[in-house]
Amino acid sequence: MTTTLRLGHRRSRPRVDRLIAGRLPVFVALVGLMAWAVHARTRDLGAPLWIDEGISFGVAHHPLWAIPGVLRQDGAPPLFYMLLHVWTAVLGSTVRSGHVLSLLFAVLAIPAAFWATGGVFGRRAGVFAAVLVALDPFAATYAIEVRMYSMLLLMGLLATGAFLRAFVVAPGHRGWALGVAGALAAVMYTHNWGLFYVAAAGLVWLCLVAASGRPLRRQLMISGAIGFGGALVLFLPWLPIVVVQAQHTGAPWSHAPHWKSISTAFERLLGGRVPETVLLLFALAGCGQLLRADRYPAVRRAALATAGVALLTFAVAYAWSNLSSPAWALRYLVIVLAPVAIVIAAALSRAGPVAVAVLAVIFVGSWYGKPTHAAMAHKSNVAEVAQRLGPVLPAGVQVFSTQPEEVPVLHYYLPPSTRFATPLGRVADAGVMDWRDAMARLDRPEAATTFAQVLRRLRSGQQLLLVQPRFSAPSAPWTRRIRQLARRVQHDRLADPTVRVIDSVLPQHGFGRATVSALLLERQPASGQ
Repeated sequence: MTTTLRLGHRRSRPRVDRLIAGRLPVFVALVGLMAWAVHARTRDLGAPLWIDEGISFGVAHHPLWAIPGVLRQDGAPPLFYMLLHVWTAVLGSTVRSGHVLSLLFAVLAIPAAFWATGGVFGRRAGVFAAVLVALDPFAATYAIEVRMYSMLLLMGLLATGAFLRAFVVAPGHRGWALGVAGALAAVMYTHNWGLFYVAAAGLVWLCLVAASGRPLRRQLMISGAIGFGGALVLFLPWLPIVVVQAQHTGAPWSHAPHWKSISTAFERLLGGRVPETVLLLFALAGCGQLLRADRYPAVRRAALATAGVALLTFAVAYAWSNLSSPAWALRYLVIVLAPVAIVIAAALSRAGPVAVAVLAVIFVGSWYGKPTHAAMAHKSNVAEVAQRLGPVLPAGVQVFSTQPEEVPVLHYYLPPSTRFATPLGRVADAGVMDWRDAMARLDRPEAATTFAQVLRRLRSGQQLLLVQPRFSAPSAPWTRRIRQLARRVQHDRLADPTVRVIDSVLPQHGFGRATVSALLLERQPASGQ
């Protein structure tokens, strides 16, 4: 028998006129927020691709059913890449079409935030959650990036909403339990941090079971078996590849987070230090009413469960990145944003009308215009390199990229006949970065001599495009090693007097992990010839 917990709503079924009056403003607000999200991002749909976006297109260009096998080299789940494959097969592989797919997920996340929050904490909280998802600069940054992050936010919101309904609002409801199974599987098939989210949700579910009386405990255990067991069954086909990826790919470009990473993470998550502080303070002010167990015990359980999922996802990822393989990147926190937005919105909805003014002031004072057009336009300068040098490159020219993961985005922009080599050797599949044991291969002595070998094979009159990274402050083992190799490459180039620079593109907008310089080299005839 299913038990449904009422979340403090005193009214019974509302009248028709009241129902229309209540839903119409919400509908208008959601449509307005979705329209704003589209309008604010439209100008950046043509922003140049950076490293990871080039990899997205490169993987997606493979045959649909070959993509899971290709991802043995990359270390990511397949769902986004397979969707991108179908999307580009219909709309083409242009930069704009790829960005539109991510924007579509970001726009759908707005009503998803309302649904996930409003059905548990009330319509006002649902609207606040939609506002946060629509206007937060962190979410907006990935709304037009050809990666899976806006999709991950959407899946995280749906999973959190289903979780609350299955284990708090209507424990024992088989339909919501099945919804949990599908949503959790989708999260895991979208990004590997989805595994941390599922682990956190599982821990929160166990806490709910332990804190419940015998009849409710039995219902929660049955729903949990359906939800988490079903998710495991759906994820089983991918599990062998996850094991291989965990053993051989990893993220050598990442670093183990430290204590400062915690404050940095939440500052980025909420769009800056000032909005982070203000939002958290006013959210805390609304927590008193939100957690009043004597009036609405189910609301209290829902709020604690949502906060638990958010904090435990962060904690599990933090611990894994320190105790096992580093898997830390601020952009991965988008899965944490889903429950964070829900719990902050729920708390703000209890803070009274002042919460509306707070959100308005934060938007005008801190969030409006972010991310800036310049930030989106300067993610990478590879498109500029291709625009300047692509037309003058001879057919079949070889490109040497000291940073191996730059190859897929170079491959996207440069002529199709271009050949590629890196310190790891000749690139067989230029659309994919092979991360399998990449750090160990990069540390081999032969990696330091690869460019010299390529240079020696350059015949008189033949050209070579050398692409070098321009790191500002490399902090991970991978980027530190790449900088060492870049210096060795520069030394080998200058040591050969018969090779001269005939054209170049140097960065104009500062340095970052995706910034490169490009030198077009040509072998000159030896003296006396």
